[in-house]
Order: sequence, then C-alpha cells, then structure tokens
Amino acid sequence: MRGRNFAASLPSKVSFSKKPVNAKMELQLESVNAKIEASLRTLATQQSEEIAAEIRPILLANLAIGRMAIYIDNDASLINEYVNCVAKNYKQWHRYLYAVQVERDPLAWEALFKKLIHFAYRYFLHKNFNASLTTHESAEECAANAAIAILTARFPYDTHFDAWANQIVQNTCLKFMRMATRKKEIPVDMLVELDENEEDFLIDKRAETLPEKNDLSRTLADAVKNLNQARQQVIIMSYFYELPPAEIAAKMGKTVDAVYGLHFNAIKDLQKILRETGIILNGY
Repeated sequence: MRGRNFAASLPSKVSFSKKPVNAKMELQLESVNAKIEASLRTLATQQSEEIAAEIRPILLANLAIGRMAIYIDNDASLINEYVNCVAKNYKQWHRYLYAVQVERDPLAWEALFKKLIHFAYRYFLHKNFNASLTTHESAEECAANAAIAILTARFPYDTHFDAWANQIVQNTCLKFMRMATRKKEIPVDMLVELDENEEDFLIDKRAETLPEKNDLSRTLADAVKNLNQARQQVIIMSYFYELPPAEIAAKMGKTVDAVYGLHFNAIKDLQKILRETGIILNGY
C-alpha cells in the first residue's frame, strides 16, 4: 500500500513519548530527523524521488512508535542502513500488500490463508498442543482472525512480510489460548447436535434466526441482511450456531479457504454498514 495513504499527516517532528521534551532530547530528535532527510535525499538521487517520497511517512511512523530505535539500537550511524532496508522492502512488498489489503485478490488470499494456518498450527505444536484435528481447527480459527487483522494492519517495511504476519498469528493464538482458559466446559447432556436436514433452515431462514431482543440486536440483524447470501450464511453459522470453519465449508459445499474469505469480507462489510449507524465492532 502506498505510504502517503496512511501517514501523510504525520508531523515533521515526532517524540518518543507524551512526556515533556527537554532541549537535549529535542536536539537529538532534530539530529535523527536530519539524518533521515539526508538519507532520503541520497536515496532520491541514487534510485528515484518517488521511492524517497513514498517511504518518508513510513520512516516517520516507525520512528514515532520506536521501531527505528530498536533496529538501529540507538546508533544514529545506522539510520542510512535502516532507510535503505525500508526502501528495499517497500519495493518488494508494497504491490503485494496492495493486492491483499485493497484489491483483496483471491489468489493472494488463498495462498496467504494456507500460510497463516501453517503458522498457527506450528505455534500450537510448539506450545505442546497435540497434533490433532482439533488443534488444526483451532489453528484455522486463529488464522481467520489473523487474516482480518492483516486486512487493516500497517506493515512497517523494516522486516520480511512472513515474519510480520507470523507475529500477528502468534498474538492471535495467544489471545485464543487466554480465552480458552476462561471458558467452562459444557456438560455433554447439554450439547445439541444439528440435524443434517437443518441445512436448508440455515440458508432459507437466516434472517429469522437472528436474535432481536433489543435495538442493538435488530441493528445487527438488519446489517447482516444487507450482506450477500453466502456471507450471511457464514456469519450466521459462525456466530449464531458457532460452527467451526470446516463444518461450515461442508454445509456450503465450499473449501475452508473460501469460508475464510467469505468470513473476513463479511466482517469488513458489516464494519462499514454499522459504522454508518455509529456502531463500531469491537476488535475490528
């Protein structure tokens, strides 16, 4: 994604905290900014003015959140190296990020989903989970949530995309593990299996099955009704019937990857619809 789209309004000077900036700190920050600008001028001469203009807001954003300081280990002599690193990764990854986050290219997402599932499954095994279908289904769920996060996340361009995506997956897996420890096991005699004949009910009665106990529920129900049929089915089966992705895929006659795609697109559509009514989906 092009740098100016997410950070064009950054100030020319940024501080590392909200604490008052003393004269010494301000001078150091001015020195860092001066070195960044000098490196960008060199980059513009050696490569192009366009690439220098594109990565400048990325550099300032990374400086503001402390990523640059970690990379250079507070050694200002490494700023030029950092600038070149960001430029190199920008040229390698910005078109791919645009395809994933803006164009939502199906082929790019299909390959990315498989990679995210692999990251999540490997992480769970590292955490001593059993190599089982249940673990794989948990990995699929975490991969789907990580995909939604990646859809709007800001890539810093100072690392490899896979390493960045893997970190998002691991954070999602940790959240999943924390939530799992809080859940109480449901007694077997309280579990109810869905009859296979209920598949038509899920499809044909999807609007009627949504809870409408209050204004918020009605708003959510109306928002879901504005989705196309396939995305409605995924949302209802995921959140109302709490079916795992593999079962949803089987009922809809689609691949699990296709269900993931429908899921994150449905969430983004709902986010847009609900934002117009003043409602923000927590966590998205």
